[in-house]
Amino acid sequence: MPTHRQNINTLTPPGSIQLAPSFEVTTVGGGAEPLVVQVSGEFDIAARSAVGDAALGDGALVDVDLANTTFMDCSGYGVLVAVGQLLRDHKSSLTIRNSTGQPARLMQLLADLESGVSRDDV
Repeated sequence: MPTHRQNINTLTPPGSIQLAPSFEVTTVGGGAEPLVVQVSGEFDIAARSAVGDAALGDGALVDVDLANTTFMDCSGYGVLVAVGQLLRDHKSSLTIRNSTGQPARLMQLLADLESGVSRDDV
């Protein structure tokens, strides 16, 4: 009787094509200058660790540039909140720049909900 082994470390079913990540994270600056973390593509659970690690790198001031971010879900938003809190605890700051489209709408919706604003247009 043949034995079937499944690799529990892979999320790609047998016979499927594994896709490349749909995001890219690059950093510019740091040290005396603000650390700029540029997120391109989809900022979702797959990008969460890369963005968090980059933002907590070398810099007292961190700018997250979302100009090329096409999508962000709540896990991406959660990373921004967590990094912002960590930086604030260490007398640093996080600034989000150039958010447009869906990421900007998500952040506005969550900010409205947090402030207690009632929305009926979504």
